Amino acid sequence: MMFNQTKELTSKLGDIYMLEGSMYSNELEIAGRVDCVAEFAGKISVIDFKTSTRRKSPSQVKSYFLQETAYATMFEEMYGVPIERIVTIVSVEETGKSQLFVEEPSSYYEQLVELRQQYREEYGL
Repeated sequence: MMFNQTKELTSKLGDIYMLEGSMYSNELEIAGRVDCVAEFAGKISVIDFKTSTRRKSPSQVKSYFLQETAYATMFEEMYGVPIERIVTIVSVEETGKSQLFVEEPSSYYEQLVELRQQYREEYGL
């Protein structure tokens, strides 16, 4: 039922490059599994699907943007294809509607690198 809420937003998907794909970055020394890499409203995007009981504010999804930026970095590093957007689609149980958050990975890249460096220093990894 919650997936059906996203139909209006997922109708903006174009060519799909990857679904539930495993990726790795030598630069960041991290790995992950991306939900989707596809054209969204005409731009190549990392798309992350989330569910929530309540609506989210932009400040509450900041960590999602960092995760999506990591996926964007991994995808570009592995395939040489730059990601233009990071997209979060949240299916909200309380309202029965979906939320859409769209950003550019370049807005979060420096913060991601800093976070990764802090992790290396703290845990030696």
